[in-house]
Amino acid sequence: MSYISNADAENPYHGDLEAEAAEYHGVNAIKYVILRVAIIVVLVILSVILKDHFSDLVDFVGASCITLISILLPIIFLLKKLWHEIPLYEKIPALIVVVVCGFLGCYVTYTSGKTLFAPTDSDTEFPYCDSEYENQVYYNYTAVHGA
Repeated sequence: MSYISNADAENPYHGDLEAEAAEYHGVNAIKYVILRVAIIVVLVILSVILKDHFSDLVDFVGASCITLISILLPIIFLLKKLWHEIPLYEKIPALIVVVVCGFLGCYVTYTSGKTLFAPTDSDTEFPYCDSEYENQVYYNYTAVHGA
């Protein structure tokens, strides 16, 4: 027995590679190239402007988007589309995953957004280390003592 996904089942061109690829030829190809180049240009500009905080921006976007796109939306869409067909023993864990991952995604988005939008004035180089090692590289002898 073969398996066909919902996306493939709803695709009128499933199996016809030329018809599926037709969208990416001609004028549409230029649209996709322009969109991809624009995204790269925006990321380069942001990385230049936020050179000291670009990793914070990437953390913020990743925390919000990855949780939403990879975990929450697929489960929500599946439940919405097949609610009457999914048995209760699958609905309950799915809803628990949505609630827990939604909470954790919001928490990580908040903490990463806090460092991006409200940075502290601390000069601490390594804020997550013990207070004794906050401002020195303690794991690399040559960096501390020179060699």
